[in-house]
Amino acid sequence: MRPEAEGEGRILLDAAVRDSEWFEQNRPAIETQYAEQYIAVKDRKIIAADKDVDVLIERLTGQGIDPALVLVTFVATKDLGIFY
Repeated sequence: MRPEAEGEGRILLDAAVRDSEWFEQNRPAIETQYAEQYIAVKDRKIIAADKDVDVLIERLTGQGIDPALVLVTFVATKDLGIFY
């Protein structure tokens, strides 16, 4: 792997961790405003939201944002459980 690519990957990973931590820290307020919706978080801000993940992805793409480079998550208001 090129050193530049490794550095870019680390930057993206660090940004994802910051956005995920921000989401968890602000979850109560986010649940109030975005309950049962998918949200996209970038740079610790919600940049798009929709009840349909496909519409959210289209919206991001239309804004020139690569959905793979932002945190996209569902804001559940009840515990849905995790199944393996």
